Amino acid sequence: MLFDFLADTTKQSNRACVILDLPVSHEDGEAVSAFFCEKMARASDAVFTYHRDRGMSRVILTGPEDQVAEILREYYRQQA
Repeated sequence: MLFDFLADTTKQSNRACVILDLPVSHEDGEAVSAFFCEKMARASDAVFTYHRDRGMSRVILTGPEDQVAEILREYYRQQA
């Protein structure tokens, strides 16, 4: 996904790609994944991937910069 984002030189609007590496427990990782899955159901053009490996949860979020920014704001508001 990251390589596809970087390789696409024909974007017609502002796009963002964010990678979050989160050293969280398995249970917290499941909650992170559920949060982003729920947000993707309402996003029109954003894409999300989740990977868990050795205690690290990785979230990759790409899409229109306003959608990506809003999803991240909601995520960090929830964390507060």
